[in-house]
Amino acid sequence: MMHYIHSYEPAVFLPDGRVFLPDQAGSDIYDAQVDTFKTASASAICRPTDCAATLLPDGTVFVAGASAAEVFDPVSNSFTSLGSLVCRNRHTATVTLLPNGRVLVAGGCKDLRAEVYDPSSRTSSFTGAMMSYRSDSVATLLGDGRVLITGGRTYDGEVLSTCEIYDFKSGAFVSAPSMNSKRYGHTATLLADGRVLVTSRLPDEKGPSAELYDLKTGNFVPTGQMIYGRTGHTASILANGDVLLAGGLGWGLHNLFGSSTIEDQNSVELYHPATGRFSRGAPMRVRRSGHSAALLPTGRLLIAGGVHKRWYRLEERYEPTAESYDTRTRGSQRIVRALFAWRSNSEAGSRWVLVSGSGFMPGDTLLVDGLVQTTTYISSALLSAPFSEYQSAGNIGVHEVRVGYSDSGQSLVSEPAQLQAANSPR
Repeated sequence: MMHYIHSYEPAVFLPDGRVFLPDQAGSDIYDAQVDTFKTASASAICRPTDCAATLLPDGTVFVAGASAAEVFDPVSNSFTSLGSLVCRNRHTATVTLLPNGRVLVAGGCKDLRAEVYDPSSRTSSFTGAMMSYRSDSVATLLGDGRVLITGGRTYDGEVLSTCEIYDFKSGAFVSAPSMNSKRYGHTATLLADGRVLVTSRLPDEKGPSAELYDLKTGNFVPTGQMIYGRTGHTASILANGDVLLAGGLGWGLHNLFGSSTIEDQNSVELYHPATGRFSRGAPMRVRRSGHSAALLPTGRLLIAGGVHKRWYRLEERYEPTAESYDTRTRGSQRIVRALFAWRSNSEAGSRWVLVSGSGFMPGDTLLVDGLVQTTTYISSALLSAPFSEYQSAGNIGVHEVRVGYSDSGQSLVSEPAQLQAANSPR
């Protein structure tokens, strides 16, 4: 049982294998080794829907609220305020760690401008303007280091199918092809082969419930239909490359009254990239939406918090529970692609090598010239490691960088990452 309620708030996987869940009332940290939640300091800014977070290469957590930001240190169990965001009224913004070690905060700002946070100076500054206002959008780091931003809602509440891409090297947003369906409360998950799976179903949307963004062509194409219509769910990439969709709000037609219904689901389904189809999974113990999910090194999935809403109730019941879902399945061989290696261009005292790609899992390691580095898992698209011992070389380009990973008990390494300069405007 969690100590605090967490609804529409993030879950961040920490370098020591624990999972951090922030909230203004109080934070929780889940320790899988003892299957226990422990209390942590309260956030000053993290509220439901207006809270986003990412792990930083140094093991601390950057947290952004509607108008301010802070950093959580899991070692000292304390928050440090970073003051106001440059845009002081962001609604449901996205937060993405970039391959240069900085953080993109985008969306929910009426004047359209996004901002980047530099951990070395602990300052934020405006970057390029977005193509359109959007809240409730989803940002996905692509294997080439760019950020795909999909869907969301306009300032007036119109649901969007439009998309845009942020390039940290130029600091600019450009339009991307639109999705085939309008979406908010959706998920956009980077697959091991570099494509992005987008899933959701709104009650009045006639387009496909699931589609794929192809990085090579830059287009969205429909894929297999979801078994259950849902929004406000989670989507987690598994070690075998499948994507597990859990919970969310679903719409249906009541058999007796003939009226439409809305309620949380406990249903689970799996997307199989090899076939482009969905299959049913074992249901969760509890119906929930607005929850979080974090894949653990054991192969189990921590599903935490959310709300429990039924069509015949006027109130929402917050769900202070969590469950561990067994995702270990037999399946295809792991695909791990280390596409690019970037050297952080933050100021002196904060040197990192970051590798972008796809198919990364907790427990994977970076190898520089064959030597295993202390590696931080950021996401399925990004790993980082300290670069201090190689600073004298002056350039990451003189070194070979690979990803070490395990598959079916075998230790394997990826092909070398292509070496890139991580220059970006402030």
